[in-house]
Amino acid sequence: MDVTSFEEVESWLESFLWPEPDGRQRAKRARILTAATGLFVQYGYRKTSIDEVAAEAGVAKGTVYLYYRNKAELVLHAIALEKQGYVARLQPLLSDHIPPLERLQSLIALGLMAMMEMPLLSRMAGGDRELALALAEADGSVLERINGLRSHFMISLLDEIAGGTLSRQQLEERAQGLIDLIGGIATGGTLAVQGAHLEPYVWSLASTLVNGVAAPSSPRTLEQVWSPSFQSATEKEASL
Repeated sequence: MDVTSFEEVESWLESFLWPEPDGRQRAKRARILTAATGLFVQYGYRKTSIDEVAAEAGVAKGTVYLYYRNKAELVLHAIALEKQGYVARLQPLLSDHIPPLERLQSLIALGLMAMMEMPLLSRMAGGDRELALALAEADGSVLERINGLRSHFMISLLDEIAGGTLSRQQLEERAQGLIDLIGGIATGGTLAVQGAHLEPYVWSLASTLVNGVAAPSSPRTLEQVWSPSFQSATEKEASL
């Protein structure tokens, strides 16, 4: 994955969500987006009004419209904010010190856990028609660009793992298959009941998808994979 391309998406997403240089304006936007997310998740997009968002955020209704032209634009930014958190968590996986299979495994585990922390995106993946219709009214290129980053990252990893033996079409099909699997598992209800066992569960699941059912399950966590000490040890192992 090209680090420059990744940084460009991060920078673009930052300017999309927080266009004003004033920290107070950013804080107000954050309050509005947090309030809107909670209400959209609790009551649904259609039943949530701008008046309710303003009241929950502690701002005037006109202030919401000052930042967002309509409810569709508001939900687009709320979803983009969830995406920003996910993109930020991808950054450590760019390290060349992590072998490709480890990076793919971590990417799958991260995607599964991230879906539990992104309620609007989880509802979209689960087929929420109201959100889909709302986003159809907004600028769809915003989410397409972020989703493109995820697909590009997945395709790059698969190409590296396969050693360049797969065609572009094969890489795209396999990458999309993994993305669909992540979305299906995340919305199937299984993850929600794991509780404190969520991370070991998703790591074992990611290991199964990457290494096969007969491979021994790794007890590693994402934090271990991202830590400098683990990366150093992995680099040493790879050189042996």
